[in-house]
Amino acid sequence: MRNGIESVDKITILPRSGSIGGYTKICPDEDVISSGLISKKLLFSKIEIALAGRAAETIVFGEGEITQCSVNDISYATNIVREMVTKYGFSIIGPISMDSDNNEMYLGDGLFRRKPLIAENTSSRIDNEIINISKISLNNSIKILKKNRVLLDKLVDILLNQETIDKKVFKLTTSKLLKV
Repeated sequence: MRNGIESVDKITILPRSGSIGGYTKICPDEDVISSGLISKKLLFSKIEIALAGRAAETIVFGEGEITQCSVNDISYATNIVREMVTKYGFSIIGPISMDSDNNEMYLGDGLFRRKPLIAENTSSRIDNEIINISKISLNNSIKILKKNRVLLDKLVDILLNQETIDKKVFKLTTSKLLKV
């Protein structure tokens, strides 16, 4: 829906095995496949798409009536944000790369223990940046969906009638109703 993002292949309200709620299947962008390059813009788009289910619940039902159905999407989005902050240098913290296992072994009181390699303050800044980017992305998803409420409602109607929307129907519906 934005330049440079992947395209929707399928949306369904049928749950995958072992999970709750439906899902959206995304096709990788051809430019990303051929170049192997993933831009900051693309990652933000992926996060906003992942949080769109939570955004839709917030818009339709209100903040007090959101459900746990977005648990997998939130986890996926959080992992992307964490990599943006700790691997790619895509945040205000700057161009740093932190291993996910950022600790070393040391002997203390005769026992092996893990000692973090990063300062507690830096760890706190990373956590705060992950939270900040996640909240900004959710708010962006909410803004996009509010602007496209007619499209959202149309997609919901199709899903309630057919349970699944394929790429062709999605493109046709969005081409008529999408407000950029």
